[in-house]
Amino acid sequence: MALTLAQAVTQVRSNINESYDGFQELMPNQVDRDFSAASAWANGTDTLDGAYDETTGGVLTITATAGSQYCTLAVASAPTTAGRTYRLYFDVSSIVLTWNVEDYTGAQVLGTISADGTHQYIEFTAATPGGLRLVANSATSSGVFDNFSLIDVSGGFWSDDEIENWIAEGTRVFSSKTLLVQAVSTISPMILATPYYDSVDETFLANILDIQAIIYNISTSYKGLVKIHPRQIGNLVKSAVTGPPKYYCLFEKKLYVFPLASATEVASGTLDVLYSALTGTFTEIKEEYQHLPITYATAKALQKDQKFGQAGVLMQQFYQEISFERSDKYNIEVNTIDDFKIKATAGAQQNARR
Repeated sequence: MALTLAQAVTQVRSNINESYDGFQELMPNQVDRDFSAASAWANGTDTLDGAYDETTGGVLTITATAGSQYCTLAVASAPTTAGRTYRLYFDVSSIVLTWNVEDYTGAQVLGTISADGTHQYIEFTAATPGGLRLVANSATSSGVFDNFSLIDVSGGFWSDDEIENWIAEGTRVFSSKTLLVQAVSTISPMILATPYYDSVDETFLANILDIQAIIYNISTSYKGLVKIHPRQIGNLVKSAVTGPPKYYCLFEKKLYVFPLASATEVASGTLDVLYSALTGTFTEIKEEYQHLPITYATAKALQKDQKFGQAGVLMQQFYQEISFERSDKYNIEVNTIDDFKIKATAGAQQNARR
């Protein structure tokens, strides 16, 4: 299963033997976390009429009789600072329907709880001073809650932001070196003032690295355009006439297509561009390659910790693997139509010469 960016960050932390479990607990009172005694949790103004019990079994049991009923935990018991990123951990059992987790005032929705499970978490960037509110999303919402924990994941020797930046950097290196982030975009031919398309005309051209093919699609048939060298552009422009496209080349993020489109081409067809793209977005690469940006980010984290030997080994592994993937998955042999023709036998060639 493909990883999210948050899961990738967690994997990097695991690789460097640092987990979020070692971060400082921000909920100062144990009883607010595990209900081992009377806590600062309280039934809200819009009370949970079905049930509110934090004294039985060391858990918080709540049941609503109307949507929007809630209970709260004061700001002092779960403080946050606006702009910082946090994780709120919790256990849930016997859940019915869903509950929103909000700050104390209800101004910010932090996330939604929808399933039973232990050590679940919601990650959020705070917009308020904190506190918590559990809000029923239905008249029959209920659940049993326990083991709350709040940590600041912006802090630590390695922050989430820098790990995410390293993952993005590794993703860009992977995409640029392997050309394996591939996509198809469609261009509607248009009458151009200049003999090329650029990122103003088609935004994907800003991140294009290499074109594998361009197909002129007129719905009833397809025609592949022939790639030319940029030095041939001058000869084509000099004698250019409008008509169906035949040739293309990519130069400085500009896509030249010849002949230039006339009103007929604008109305009748599209250009399907098959290309490799540059990206720094981790989730845009396939699952089978996601370990590579994680390896890169792990190496950068170890470099920051001055563990240069380990970092060097991982970085070497990273570049070796992307070189292999480039040669194995992208630099594949291209056969021409002539390769599929049946060649004449020696006897047939001799008879032909006679």
